[in-house]
Amino acid sequence: MKFLLSAGQHFDAARDAGFDGLEPSAYDLLRPEGTQAEFEDAAAHVLSFGLPALAVNCFLPGGLRCTGPDVDVPALLAYAETVFARMAALHVPTLVFGSGWGRALPEGWPHERGLAQMTELLRGMAPLAAPRGIRIVVEPLARAECNFINTVEEGAALARATGCDNVGVLADAFHWIRNGESPEGIVAARDRFFHAHLATVPNRQAPGVEPCDFGPFFSALKRIGYDG
Repeated sequence: MKFLLSAGQHFDAARDAGFDGLEPSAYDLLRPEGTQAEFEDAAAHVLSFGLPALAVNCFLPGGLRCTGPDVDVPALLAYAETVFARMAALHVPTLVFGSGWGRALPEGWPHERGLAQMTELLRGMAPLAAPRGIRIVVEPLARAECNFINTVEEGAALARATGCDNVGVLADAFHWIRNGESPEGIVAARDRFFHAHLATVPNRQAPGVEPCDFGPFFSALKRIGYDG
């Protein structure tokens, strides 16, 4: 198993503590809306801490929506193409697709239409990522933060619906605990389970900063033989 730090700072502490790598935001590492020179400068800064970036998160900017009446699929795919190209240049294998604001269902927008939009979007993105060795990992989010794709089971079902082998799901202990999810949801998702996040409840801190029982979460990971 590899341990990464996902944060905008303290990368030097992660290196000194023996972490295996980093999971920075796509914006911080890749600057998808910036020039090639801006990307190279940002990447040089993040990688100067001596750890590889093995995943990125915070995929989409606020202006790009995935559901609702204002979805611009060509713009989304063009943005994804830039992200994947820059990930490939740095040998980053995993893209975490959270982006709760962009995928949240607008008021009154049917759930099934949102699912159809997300499925088709991922089907368009997956072939851009696959030749570069990149996996897209859907991140279920707490219901308090997003009204769409909240559980590991829902994320795994979406990944399967794409029919693309490089689309999977993760479980974030912070969201998972807040949603009151069962370990059985992780076990049922084992065929599409690619990644895991850890943060404490209630204050979203690093493990050990405040009391938080990760026992059921780790037990589920052990049951599926997770070693990612």
